Amino acid sequence: TDVLTSGKITASGFINSSIYLVNTYYEELGGYVIEISASGKHGIVVAMQDQGALDWYQATNLLSNSDNHDTAGAEFKDWRLPAKRELDLMHEQRVAVGNFTTNYYWSSTEYDNYYAWGQFFSNGGQSIDDSKNYTASVRAVRAF
Repeated sequence: TDVLTSGKITASGFINSSIYLVNTYYEELGGYVIEISASGKHGIVVAMQDQGALDWYQATNLLSNSDNHDTAGAEFKDWRLPAKRELDLMHEQRVAVGNFTTNYYWSSTEYDNYYAWGQFFSNGGQSIDDSKNYTASVRAVRAF
């Protein structure tokens, strides 16, 4: 069927013609945009609240439970742990995004079989100080 999108009718269906801005909240994306592509159509969104605190191995259980997200974030099922670089972007925008603690947050970036990178939101330092069995805070990201 034909779809009307920004004044264009396409036979193939919906085409994302929206242009998004970095460092902006978008309810339709489920959170706050911390990174954007050159086209403005793709990027990374961070959830507006922590999903809880668990060890690195169990962190995905927190991300996939819609009860651990706000109303906008609960609509999406593709949340994941942020990569080390994305976690640093989250720290840089922590005041604008809001609701962060000063705790240690997990990233998805593994150091080896026993350690993964994390970041202290009190001072911004990234480290592998604690093993994957350590309980740390979890905040999800997703690509759009």
